Amino acid sequence: MLLPTVRLELGAAESRVQIMEAGALRGMRLPIGTSVVAQLFRSDPPTGRELEAAIDLVEEAVMPLVKEIPPGSVLIAGDALTCEVAARSAGDPVAAETSIDAVEGLFDQLARASQRGTWAGTTRMEAALAAAVVILREFMHHARFQSIRCEDGLRRQSRVDGP
Repeated sequence: MLLPTVRLELGAAESRVQIMEAGALRGMRLPIGTSVVAQLFRSDPPTGRELEAAIDLVEEAVMPLVKEIPPGSVLIAGDALTCEVAARSAGDPVAAETSIDAVEGLFDQLARASQRGTWAGTTRMEAALAAAVVILREFMHHARFQSIRCEDGLRRQSRVDGP
């Protein structure tokens, strides 16, 4: 028996979630996107307050959807930016799969930079990438996904250089 599959596709204004279960496909709108979250980041790196506001906004959008996700589902990244976040989290630009712990680790780098007010010693992230990290982390955490896998053909080199 195949496990249900959830495909997350991050967009700028809103995102999409597709659930494939027992041969049936259901599409849902996730009413949050990277540019919406990135607009909250007025500092580079975002401040702690800006990061908290982003988390609150993303949680509000994610929580109604997580109730729809079948237990034991497999999470698939359906866009290049989400794959980039997964690859950066894994520390491997061609990683096929990344754990929630690795995504949490990348988020922790963002949180440390926000506390210090500088990217020193962490991976520098442009606002859209930082927003994608927050969305992916919150989605995986609240839906209880242990890992995310990239669709074939979406893995690519990082767009942003290191520190």
